[in-house]
Amino acid sequence: MIRFYTVTDGSLREYQQTVRLDGADYILKLSWNSVLDHWVLSVYLTDQALTPVVEGRMVTLFTDLLRGVVIEGRPPGKIIAIPVDGRILHAGLTTLGTRVLLGYRTAAEVEADG
Repeated sequence: MIRFYTVTDGSLREYQQTVRLDGADYILKLSWNSVLDHWVLSVYLTDQALTPVVEGRMVTLFTDLLRGVVIEGRPPGKIIAIPVDGRILHAGLTTLGTRVLLGYRTAAEVEADG
């Protein structure tokens, strides 16, 4: 699993990064939604138009955040949030990256899982 860098001190409520997933570059944008008390994820292709793969997907535990996305060029693996302490609580403003890890399971890892 490829672990994404996340800001853990609550100082940034929105940030983005470019990541390489299964050989292609994507832009990940994380935004804190204070009304919902949740992080939301958007993923974009790095083409000139910054074509959205998925926008505003609430970061929920154990869920493939790319589920249902059929756009050409989408990452073939899964983006998943996993708690490292076993507690089934969503990632809070300061716990994404500490108590809850956000990562990518490559297409090969997903295939090996069956």
